[in-house]
Formats: sequence, structure tokens, C-alpha cells
Amino acid sequence: MTTTIKTLCHDPKDWHMWEVGLPQLAFQNDYLLDAVFAMTCLHRGSLHPLNKSYWLRSAVQYQSRALPMFYKVLDNVNEETCHAAFAFSLLTSMVEIAMPQTDYDPIEHLVGLRSYFRGSATLWLTMVDHLRYGPMNPFFKPKTIIWEYDPDIRKSFHDRLTDLYDIVAGSPDVKIYNETIDLLIRLFHDSPYSIMVFSLFVGPDFFHLVCQREPLAVLIYVYVGVLFHNVNIWWGEGVGERIVNGLSLPAELLESNPKCASALLWAQQQVKKRPEPDKVLFWRIFPNETVEDLLHPDDNLHSLRSNNPSTVTTPSAYLGNGLTKD
Repeated sequence: MTTTIKTLCHDPKDWHMWEVGLPQLAFQNDYLLDAVFAMTCLHRGSLHPLNKSYWLRSAVQYQSRALPMFYKVLDNVNEETCHAAFAFSLLTSMVEIAMPQTDYDPIEHLVGLRSYFRGSATLWLTMVDHLRYGPMNPFFKPKTIIWEYDPDIRKSFHDRLTDLYDIVAGSPDVKIYNETIDLLIRLFHDSPYSIMVFSLFVGPDFFHLVCQREPLAVLIYVYVGVLFHNVNIWWGEGVGERIVNGLSLPAELLESNPKCASALLWAQQQVKKRPEPDKVLFWRIFPNETVEDLLHPDDNLHSLRSNNPSTVTTPSAYLGNGLTKD
């Protein structure tokens, strides 16, 4: 269990929370302990592919046992029970991402992820004063590392993301699409892991369009899959590839719009590549500096087309903002 928990955290400020605080909460709350065991089983399955089916069945059993207990706690969350409930909601979101699925549908998976992250956000908004001073306290502190892509990769991906503006320019839903592209670029420049919260922070109008499988919305979500592919963690492995390969665009659109065809082809080519961690990104600790101080000069985030200030934000901040969209 300890080995698995260490793989879920990258920022030094969170190490104690994940390695000590969360296990202590788990031993006091059976449903959280089952969620930890579910994640541990999924981790074991990733380490031992020959026994993966066994570990997957075990993970499903633990998670199935945990959820009913968690729902009972949710009926009456208070200042004492909110800490374990919040930890469970975060961990369960990771389990949802990591859990292999049969008959995988990327859009249905997006709906599921949004539901889980909104649960975390609801607990955040209603219990923030208590959570801030409990075992999950480090989650509320500013991050202490910054992730930086290899310059060539950063430029290549940034250029491809901004090309989406031209592709959606003639759409009646261009404003919705531009706002979503703005979000993708902000998440990309924050860190590879920030794409995990896309399902929460994306606006309800885009969410509606992608659930209706509008072609341009689907194309943008394909690019979400490409960014997922760069998340070099075991519990996100394969998610990006499944998103990209599980979605398609109408043949007539690809024939009539070469830019769409080129964008889709690029995405499909990207997920065929295996990310090389040392080339994709690195991180450094900045205990006495702000994120803005360390931004690369070329990362002119304030020039984005969003009406909102384009600041680099931690994923924890997205939890607090996401519900204001709906």
C-alpha cells in the first residue's frame, strides 16, 4: 500500500499527506481503506501484467464495497467526517481514470470523470474551512514545483493547440470552442498533470456539445487525449490513446476540411509514440519564488484569447472554480 501511495504524489509539499495523513485516515474509515486497496490492486496489476485480470477483479471488489459506505457518509458530512470523504473523492477519481474498461467510450468516460471531480469540488466548497486545517491541509497550499517541457515539444504542442482556433473559426459555437481551447492551453502550460481536471473545469456548453458528439467538440476532446498521453504515470497509462482512438470524425468533414483531417492525423500519430519522460518534461523546486517568476519568456500566457486572466493555477484551485460554470 505504501509503495502505491508514493506513486500518486510528485510535489514534495504533499508527500507527508499521502504517505502519513491519508493512510491514517484510511485505517479509521473502512470505505477509504477499501479505496486505497482498490488503487493498490490496480497498481499491482500494472506491475504484473500476467496477473492483471486477478488484480483488476480485486480492485473492482474493493471499490464496489467502498462506494455504498461512502454514499452513507455523504448523507451527513460534518467537520469530522469531511477529511476522509474528501480524500476518498480524490482517490476515487484516480481509480476511475486507472480502471480498465470494456467497451470503452471516451465520451461516457468524460461524463463519469466529471461526476467524480464535481463530488470533490462540492466537498471542497462546503467544507473548505474544516479541510484547510485537517490532514488534507497540504492540498490547499501553493505548489512547490514547476513542470517544464522540452522547448521543442512545448512549441510544437502549443502551435498545434493554437491551430484549433482557425479550425473552429467559422462555427456558430466559436465562442464556446475558443474558451475551451483557452482552457487546454492553460492546462498544458501549467503541468502535464493538470489535464486530469479538464472534465471538471470545462464549461457546461462545451460539455453539452461533446456529449452530443458535435464534430468540432469531438476534435477538441481528441486533443485532450493527446495531452493525457503525455501524463507519464501508471494510473493514466493508455487513457490518452483510448480517447484518441475511440473517437472519430465524419468522413465528409475530413474530406471537405483538410485542416480537420490534418489535426486528427497528428493526434493519432502522437498517441502511437511512447512518451520519453526525460525529454517531455522535468521539474524543479522553487521554495521562495512564485510561478509567474519562473515562467519561460516564450510562454506568454497573458496573450490568450480568454476574457479571464490567464494565470497558471494548481489543479487544487480548479476544484474551487469548476462549479461556478454550471
